[in-house]
Amino acid sequence: HRHPDHTSDVLQAFHARHYGPDGPLEPIPFWAPAEAIELVSNYSNESRSGFDFHTITEESALEIGAARVSFVRMAHPPETRGVRIEHESRIFAYSSDTGEGADFKSLAGGSSVFVCEATLQDADEIWAGHMRASQAAHVATLAGTQQLVLTHLPPERDHELSLSEARAVTDARVQLAYDGLRLEVGS
Repeated sequence: HRHPDHTSDVLQAFHARHYGPDGPLEPIPFWAPAEAIELVSNYSNESRSGFDFHTITEESALEIGAARVSFVRMAHPPETRGVRIEHESRIFAYSSDTGEGADFKSLAGGSSVFVCEATLQDADEIWAGHMRASQAAHVATLAGTQQLVLTHLPPERDHELSLSEARAVTDARVQLAYDGLRLEVGS
């Protein structure tokens, strides 16, 4: 979605590719909700030629090699999409920012790995469009996911508390997202 914590790095990548020593390079494929495309395309005149824009909706799907990628609307203002990637019997799901009320069954049902937003902890006030780690774990249990990865963790928080609150709710393997994390999506 269009919020800066999800788009500012895209603009940096564009700048490096367009103005770098080998630039401008071929346009980068860019799939996003219309609001995010509008934001990025208005960055500069050059950004319109630096990306190959594709607006995604609930009906959107694409094939990348043998994998099928689909998108699910999340419960987060502005328009936000979660991503589901299916390849053979393996499923990877990413919630992006979301609150309760999203169609988590369509997003993460039967997933091998579910990377889910967990901004809040149990003692926090409800913040529309975001979930507690324990809520993410509950969703993972209902979806039948094998591995839950908690993400969108504010840096000043006690991440071990988030991990503990999630593990108390689900039998799925639970871990924290971190820079450079690599995941193997099981068979």
